[in-house]
Amino acid sequence: ETVLSEGGERVRWANLGYKYDWTHRKYFEQEPEISLPEILVDLSKKALKTANLTKYLENSYQPDSCLVNYYNVDTQFCGHIDDAELNAREFPIVSISIGLSAIFLHGKGENCQDRKIKPEAIVINSGDVIIMSDTSRLCLHGVPRICEDSLVEKDLEHLFEVSEEEDPEFTVVERDYIMKHRLNINVRMYKGNVKIESNVSHVTD
Repeated sequence: ETVLSEGGERVRWANLGYKYDWTHRKYFEQEPEISLPEILVDLSKKALKTANLTKYLENSYQPDSCLVNYYNVDTQFCGHIDDAELNAREFPIVSISIGLSAIFLHGKGENCQDRKIKPEAIVINSGDVIIMSDTSRLCLHGVPRICEDSLVEKDLEHLFEVSEEEDPEFTVVERDYIMKHRLNINVRMYKGNVKIESNVSHVTD
């Protein structure tokens, strides 16, 4: 079943690379049957380079997992901290947005994990990339609102290399879905090339 299948609205997330256990908030240890696609590895590295965060590329950054969240217009993602990666403090999360705009809340300051402190609100649009690194890597964050009708079809032209003449059914189905939803692609490094033993203390359930 996929988001494009009948009843696909029930699908809220997918996993590529190392698998994540949402119930226990930790990764499954076994090697993934299918590695993280190279297109996502390359895209995340390009984002870091563009943001002048090459220090991670020089420090063996090798993403190996990805969570894809599917948002309906009424979906909310409560405030949380992404700390299940064995190297969470050392390497960033690269978050790519496609589809409807959203309000992104992010903790700020030295006490960015404190729910009592008012977070920073940021509007993120289709094509935007957010990088959580350094002091922001373990900050509280969430998505309280998806902005309905915030996407116009011309904004999607860069996403589709296949023309409607070549495969009209394929592009029409995908365009219709993205016009009414938000996809959030979170590329991260669970194990990668770092020495896992030195980072075990950072993992919390």
